[in-house]
Amino acid sequence: EKKGFEKELDISDLGKFIILGLVQGLALLPGISRFASVYATARLLQVSTRRAFEITFLLQFPLIVAAFFLGFYKMTRVTGWSGFFSAPVSLSIIVATIISVIVLFWCKRLANNKKMWRFAFYMFFPISVLILSFVF
Repeated sequence: EKKGFEKELDISDLGKFIILGLVQGLALLPGISRFASVYATARLLQVSTRRAFEITFLLQFPLIVAAFFLGFYKMTRVTGWSGFFSAPVSLSIIVATIISVIVLFWCKRLANNKKMWRFAFYMFFPISVLILSFVF
């Protein structure tokens, strides 16, 4: 049994799943982090940190896979696309993938230790740009 207000989700929590789906849909708007909004909403719905992270990742995964295949399909339709995979570009892809996996595991550790707020710093830049765009 979980301490405090946290609990695990089960199939009887259909309303919570609907809310999380709606939040994910709202995250399609520019500047809204799908990962952060779904995770934060799950936590507000009293979902455990571990389960909130798992749900957030599992909602992201099909989108990531679909975007990969769509991007690959579109890329293969461009003349000379095979030249894209030069050594510097391939190295950049590999390094970016490694960094992304490290950051994902870091986020998982932060979520499990209830310190996900430390990852919120990355939103300061887009929020600042949005505010400045209204001011100027």
